[in-house]
Amino acid sequence: MALQLELRISPDDSPERTVNLINRYLFRENAYFGTSLDPADPEKLQKSAVLCGVAAPEHVFVRYDDGAKRINADITEKGREYKDSHYEKNFMLQSTYGD
Repeated sequence: MALQLELRISPDDSPERTVNLINRYLFRENAYFGTSLDPADPEKLQKSAVLCGVAAPEHVFVRYDDGAKRINADITEKGREYKDSHYEKNFMLQSTYGD
């Protein structure tokens, strides 16, 4: 998976383009997680662990962070972007989880 994505992503790509390319690969081209990720499905949770996801109740998200730009991609919702405040408010995650 990493090798195929490495061929598609250029170091010059913006953070938004990088995340969009990854989402397209995972959710549209390969249906890596199918139509959604059910946190109760152990097989799919194993796949999410490969991406080093952060688990919140009924959600798993991964983060792009290049030191200048942070983008959360919720893999339970096909890579939909949410701000940190969404997870802090809705899932009672402490703001320090991102540090």
